[in-house]
Amino acid sequence: MPRGLLVVGARPDFAKVAPLLRALDERPQWETRLVHTGRRSDDAMDESLFRDLEIRAPDVNLAVGVGSHASQVAGVLTGLEPVLRTTAPDLVVVVGDHDSTLAAALAAVKLHIPVAHLGAGHRSGDRRMPEEINRVLTDRISSLCLTTTRAAAETLARAGIDRDRIHFVGNITVDALLFAKARCHPETVLLRHGVEPGGYGLVSLHRPSNVEDGETFRGVMQALEEIARERPLIFPAHPPPYLEMVALLDNAAVVLTDSDGLQEASTALGVPCLTLRSTTEHPITVFEGTNVLVPDRRPGAILEAYHALGSEARHRRAPARWDGRTASRIVRVLDEWSQGSRRL
Repeated sequence: MPRGLLVVGARPDFAKVAPLLRALDERPQWETRLVHTGRRSDDAMDESLFRDLEIRAPDVNLAVGVGSHASQVAGVLTGLEPVLRTTAPDLVVVVGDHDSTLAAALAAVKLHIPVAHLGAGHRSGDRRMPEEINRVLTDRISSLCLTTTRAAAETLARAGIDRDRIHFVGNITVDALLFAKARCHPETVLLRHGVEPGGYGLVSLHRPSNVEDGETFRGVMQALEEIARERPLIFPAHPPPYLEMVALLDNAAVVLTDSDGLQEASTALGVPCLTLRSTTEHPITVFEGTNVLVPDRRPGAILEAYHALGSEARHRRAPARWDGRTASRIVRVLDEWSQGSRRL
């Protein structure tokens, strides 16, 4: 029986890994453990998240906490190594592009344990972003690169990664969104916030380039103030429960964000999105989806992009394999791998 170890560090990535964990738990062929690195861990919020996602609590919490990039990587490396030695998994699955993603992959390969990277091949082209370095290095050392798009698969192939390591499985975020959408109660959420479906905007900002540069942040806030004169804006100061966030996103008229996850989610749900950045890890959300990049964060540029948004965005077709069946495709890949050579 193959043993899998799923390692997750950031709260949004628990949503991504939840459909895969449920799918593996339903298969007697796999023995699966879940490791929480404890990055920005909050017991109450974690419990709410696991309940919303209908997944079991992690088997291990490394409790790494918040810190610099170096301390995050070091904490996961030193915390995960004894877990790997004790559990001796056949495969470690990592997700996303965080410091914990790279650290978990490094800890595994140094013990000659193969790694599968969920969400491989994403590139923004901006090496100043720590996440970009994490993506490139994690893909390079992974035995299985599981991509959300054909373009991401081609990016990996052009980088010299063997095609037999690359698998276009689709976007597991959509699996999680459809699961949550069937369980959230938007009427209750919207009533609590005092808004109507399609009558408000949703804002999420956290990138240092937007919130730590005083001039840029003032310009963004000035633009938001102008938009708020036309329609109310919901700007959560603290991450709301997952089901509540899905309800708010699904019923929003527009999203203004710098989050890579919300670019994907808004495209999957057909919600117009303004991404206040000059680059994106998910160009398909621009070419085929509802996403518009706004590289100029001055108020006038943001307002111009906002007023240029059209209603046709909600009628666009979702990208290929963003269909809610990605987890089952991943399981098939893992089954075939486990029955093969299981190479590093």
